[in-house]
Amino acid sequence: MSGKPCIRMEHVSKRFGKKTVIEDVSLDVYGGEIFGMLGPSGAGKTTIVKMIAGIDEATHGTIHVLNTKMPNLQVMKRIGFMAQSDALYGELTALENLQFFASIYGLKGKKQKQRIHEVMELVNLTDHVILGLVYLRRCRRA
Repeated sequence: MSGKPCIRMEHVSKRFGKKTVIEDVSLDVYGGEIFGMLGPSGAGKTTIVKMIAGIDEATHGTIHVLNTKMPNLQVMKRIGFMAQSDALYGELTALENLQFFASIYGLKGKKQKQRIHEVMELVNLTDHVILGLVYLRRCRRA
């Protein structure tokens, strides 16, 4: 591949206490590539993704995303991460969940509404959320 990679891990290791869970991993991911990791449960796939996203730090080695050493708050704001466990709040509607997470990323007002609409269209949720809100409004009026 030509150019600089979007993601670069160089000799990354991760320890939790005395246990090494990732040892000397290096990889490059270039723009336009689709990259996947396969492995059994506990192999370290989620740990690697968390380190790339800046949620967790490597014990050794370096990780760069968009030519920026991670963790970096400005880059982290541009990364979406969904944990394996359910990361949504059941007491909130779908729209309220989206608004909550948008606010964490600093999106407000018109920009927040626009981005939420884009995301809902991306995953074909627009009709479901709108219908859910109409139903919710009817229930609250009753």
